Amino acid sequence: MRVVGESQELRLWGEDLFRGVLEAAPDAMVIVDATGSIVLVNAQTEQVFGYPREELYHHSVDILLPEGFQALHRQHHADYFTNPQTRTMGAGSELYGRRKEGTEFPVEISLSPVQTEAGLFVIAAVRDITDRKTLQAQLVEANKLESLGRLAGGIAHDFNNLLMAILGYTELAQDVVASNSEAAQFLTNIQAAGERAATLTRQLLMYARRRMVAFQSVNLNVVIRGMEPMLRSTVGPQYDLTIVLTEPLWNVNTDVSQMEQVLLNLLINARDAMPDGGRIVVETANVVLDASYAETHPGVTIGEYAMLAVTDNGMGMTAEIQEHIFEPFFTTKEVGKGVGLGLATCYGIVKQSGGSIGVYSEIGKGTSFKVCLPRVLTPSIVPATPPPVELSKGSETILLVDDEPMVRDVAARALRAQGYQVLEAEDGIEALLQQAAYKDEIHVLVSDMVMPRMGGQELAALLREVRPGIRVLHMSGYTSTRVHPQGASEPDDALLTKPFTSVDLLQKVQELLKR
Repeated sequence: MRVVGESQELRLWGEDLFRGVLEAAPDAMVIVDATGSIVLVNAQTEQVFGYPREELYHHSVDILLPEGFQALHRQHHADYFTNPQTRTMGAGSELYGRRKEGTEFPVEISLSPVQTEAGLFVIAAVRDITDRKTLQAQLVEANKLESLGRLAGGIAHDFNNLLMAILGYTELAQDVVASNSEAAQFLTNIQAAGERAATLTRQLLMYARRRMVAFQSVNLNVVIRGMEPMLRSTVGPQYDLTIVLTEPLWNVNTDVSQMEQVLLNLLINARDAMPDGGRIVVETANVVLDASYAETHPGVTIGEYAMLAVTDNGMGMTAEIQEHIFEPFFTTKEVGKGVGLGLATCYGIVKQSGGSIGVYSEIGKGTSFKVCLPRVLTPSIVPATPPPVELSKGSETILLVDDEPMVRDVAARALRAQGYQVLEAEDGIEALLQQAAYKDEIHVLVSDMVMPRMGGQELAALLREVRPGIRVLHMSGYTSTRVHPQGASEPDDALLTKPFTSVDLLQKVQELLKR
């Protein structure tokens, strides 16, 4: 390609340099004349489009475009040579190329005009942006799930306060009606419905990653072995359940009960994908996620992970279903067969533990869910089951703080019925005024963690300065930050997750008073 006005020596040197730059370019470089014929390409063009360059020379550039784009491209080509200028296409719109074998892929094209002795040519730098499009789609999905999580968490937190009142007043009413009356049966039904609703809110909070959890070093192999009898009974004899555990498996920092729920949900999901029976494999492995993996999976960081995988050979899922599979209330089951919170709950639990969960599925070949949790070096802990606590009468003074009047009323009634003296406040500021006016000892602070003006943790810290011996019992439906492994802000604090029963409250208070 000769440029007007150059000497022959300089022109030959320039042509060699031009071809060298063309071959070294990271994008496919296609040079087209005014008729739309290809006159020159580089090695990357062969790589991207799958054509040897000899097959492209003197051929219409339409060969590199899907049929649906060809007519429009010819019009754009004519317009471009009427008004040639540097421009980029495809960055904000859908533009596709076509490989020799017929597959189409998204591209971004930069056009640059070059005037030579032979006439005007255009250099098209074609970039395959498949990876970029995939990453953008993943980021959109991740942001959507995060937004849904915030919405779900806010709704569940507020609904927990209502459930606390519903279940609390139901419990109080059951104490004053005859056990064999019709009203007692009504109350039992209300209580059962309230407990089912509480289960749903717990799942929403797990999805939103705003539920109090007991983080500790855990070995997933130990969790799976402890659940194996239940897992086998859950799937039933028509399923071939195979468990393959890598030894030694790296420890992870998570909540045991929540990881049990993840495993159970994934197993039930696999079972439901094979109504006539099939094979399910539960396996663990140590994996290292590198930079290339992290680049294509938003939210994943490079490092060492313990992996839990649940794989079935069921019907599989379409790509469209996979895009929505972790959204709350999304389900492919019939109406009444599920609420669509199982996988959403798994997503929230795994994310709260700092890990990632992904799905790979093909129609007719099955589905595999893989959970990766970051490795920790601390030894694993086997939690002990606390013995049941027998309730006894009390006389101590309790400072009860909650901004929801009905929650506060239910809790105060339960404490007073057990003999405790109760001071009530609607937030941290009022609680500080109450304690300042009260000259005797306050034995226990029972406080909601999230309140207007002043929350429970700040209140507890201030109270300890003026009443060093006070015990603290936090109440909460969720928290936006990780807390002490036992769920409270200080090692000696206790935690009650809403909604709770009067017995739960009284047991916690009694445990604190015995310390």
